[in-house]
Amino acid sequence: MTKEPLPEDSARRILDLFVSHFHCRAGATLSLSDLLCTFEHDGFRNLHFQAGMELAINNGWVAPNRRSSPNSYTLTSTGFGVATAAA
Repeated sequence: MTKEPLPEDSARRILDLFVSHFHCRAGATLSLSDLLCTFEHDGFRNLHFQAGMELAINNGWVAPNRRSSPNSYTLTSTGFGVATAAA
């Protein structure tokens, strides 16, 4: 049986998508559909995304864009720092 990823693992996967997959810097915005299309990999499934995104938002790594572009998220400078420190 494969070990399920923890919410922190999923949050860090989201940061990795922003920085490594999409080559984003702090302040860049990605749509929910872009993130979900690429999230599933190495044991991560879309069902892990919600917990990971909640943790990323609570940690100040990612910010939701409810006004300007619903269903999109912005990488914060804190999130960029965490992502690049892990690389």
